[in-house]
Amino acid sequence: MVVTKVETVRREMEKRGWGLGTLSDNMGVCFGTVRAMMAGQGVSAKTQMGLFEAFDRKVPFEELFELAPGPEAEDEAEDEDAAEGDGLKARPTQIGTEAAAAAAGGGTE
Repeated sequence: MVVTKVETVRREMEKRGWGLGTLSDNMGVCFGTVRAMMAGQGVSAKTQMGLFEAFDRKVPFEELFELAPGPEAEDEAEDEDAAEGDGLKARPTQIGTEAAAAAAGGGTE
């Protein structure tokens, strides 16, 4: 999950004399999105680009964002544990019952 480095964003907003409303306008997202971002919630690619653009592309991505552990990271760790030793990363898949039966050598009736 990608989260915003809130202190960097606050510092950049202060330099520009911006409040959250101005930031949301310049990012092209709703105020609630900015509020959630500043509360440390994960941000979408659109929100990341909006913030990068709002600061005129002058603040590098690595100064604005970081990866934070979240449910996805925990799931990946469990998948890797399940696939230990084979060198392949396990990925969850969804197979319909007909496809599963065909793969097992049985047919559907």
